[in-house]
Amino acid sequence: VGKLAEIFGENKVNINHIGVYSFEDGIANLVNRCDTIEPDDLQADLERKGYKVLECFVRDK
Repeated sequence: VGKLAEIFGENKVNINHIGVYSFEDGIANLVNRCDTIEPDDLQADLERKGYKVLECFVRDK
């Protein structure tokens, strides 16, 4: 979680919530709720650093 928080911080995005919804063979599926309406740079940075982004939802204002 520390490395994940560092990536969010580097992208100037606050994490509001982290939920772990499954954990198997050392791999966890996480849901991260955060403050951004422009997630493209954050998503690219996460993937560049070895995380797999399965889905990304942006709520309309």
